[in-house]
Parts: sequence; structure tokens; C-alpha cells
Amino acid sequence: MKMTFGVVVWFGFWAGTLQAGAGTATITGTIGFTNGLPLNNLTVVRAFPDLFPGSFQSETVITDSNGTYAFSNIAESTSFIKAGGGGFVEEWFNSTTNGLFDKSNFLSVHPDAEELSLSAGVTVSNINFMLGPSASITVTVQDVASAPLNGFFAKVWFPNDGGFSSGTSDASDSFGIAVIDGLWPDDFLLNVANGSANTIDQFFDGVDYFGSESPPPSGATSIPLTFGSTTSIVMTINEGDHGRSDLVGRPGAGAVRVCPGAKQVRRVAGQAG
Repeated sequence: MKMTFGVVVWFGFWAGTLQAGAGTATITGTIGFTNGLPLNNLTVVRAFPDLFPGSFQSETVITDSNGTYAFSNIAESTSFIKAGGGGFVEEWFNSTTNGLFDKSNFLSVHPDAEELSLSAGVTVSNINFMLGPSASITVTVQDVASAPLNGFFAKVWFPNDGGFSSGTSDASDSFGIAVIDGLWPDDFLLNVANGSANTIDQFFDGVDYFGSESPPPSGATSIPLTFGSTTSIVMTINEGDHGRSDLVGRPGAGAVRVCPGAKQVRRVAGQAG
């Protein structure tokens, strides 16, 4: 006899139910784009407690052509689900909160992620997500002569508990270009550093930073990102002196990628654009 224990989760417009059945526990759901279309070949992560308190193990599955996924033969009593990547924002499941973005650089369960309680023979269904495209920042690092600087690390900082936490980073290549992607809608800070005694580490826009200080320094300018936005930044680093950075592209349509050799235009107060 099959029994229904009622609705236990709700995400977007889809309800979740628990059903009793044979075998070990199962979790199923569907991943869709914000316009409702299914997302296939997308990674879904199930995190579950390790033997050590506060640590987790994980397993992954891929959505099919209909955007559906399933974790089967689950022996653990609790699980947390995350979906995204591949050009889409990564989110942890919570039945009452939209946009529970994954902001860690490693597997660390979001403190507000919903804990799914499991037992043998139970299927937790409709653990669904509607994901938006991720944002990115392209940084061109150059010296005062506009020559590219490689090996500099560009890193973003995001608001967290009234302050800022460091996020992902990328090293500039031989063209001086670093790309930080997989970002979510928020107001980010950006800094560029390489630790050399001959250069000054710097936050956007033109705020010098020294390793002995607690980042970010006051006066750093935030960079607003939205779903799918692409922003390009030029960071000009001066050896042994103050550098300057200029915002070349704004989020959304019209943002431009800065290529090596592109002319940098600076706006002077009082002059027409």
C-alpha cells in the first residue's frame, strides 16, 4: 500500500511530497531556466554529513533532456541539494528562499540550505530549481605604459554579515587578462595583487591596499552585477607609486571586453562625454 505523508517543500511554483516505497531513500527534482525551459546536462550536488562534525561528503548527477535528476540508494538520514554551474548561478535548495547563492570556493553547505530528512523507502520529490545565468568580470591588468602585466591575481569580495568576504580569483595571462565568472547578482569589490615589492596592490577604483591592512580599504568602489551581466575593468598598476583603474564596461548590454592595445579613455570632470 502506498501512503502520502503530505506536502513538505515548496520552491517556485512546484510542490514537494514524500512518498513511501520500497528500497533506500531517493531525491528527485527538475532544473529549469528562469523562463521555465528545462536545463539539461546541468550538475546537481547532494551533500551529506561526514564522520567529522561540520564536514561533508558529496555526490553529483547530471540532468537529462527534460531537466530532471535523481539521487538513488541514499543511506544517509539527511541531505542538502545544490544545482548550477556551466554558465548558471549555483544555488542551494531552500523551500522558502529564492536565490540562496553558493558563495564558497569549496564544498561548504550554505548555513541556510534546507536539510532534507530521509528514511529508508522514502522518495523526496520535486526538489526543483529555477536558475539564472551567472555574471562575470573581465579584468585587464596593465602598467602605466599600457603594457600587459601577467601573473597578477584579480579577486572579488562580496557583502557578508555587514562586511565583506573574499571570493574567487583568477591570474592574469600573458595578455594581462583575468576572468572571474560564475558570479551572482550582488555588489562586488575587486582588487588586483601580486605581492611584489615593486608594485602596489590595488582595489577598484584606484584605492591602494597594503597586506598589513584589513581588506577591503575604505573608498573601494563596488561593481554591481546582475544575472548574465559582463563587466570589463582596466586596472593600471604603477611600480612604486599610485595606480589607477577605470570601469570600461557596465553590467548588462553594451559592456565591452577590453583587448590588448585598446585605447583607454579617461573622463575629466567638467568635460562632455
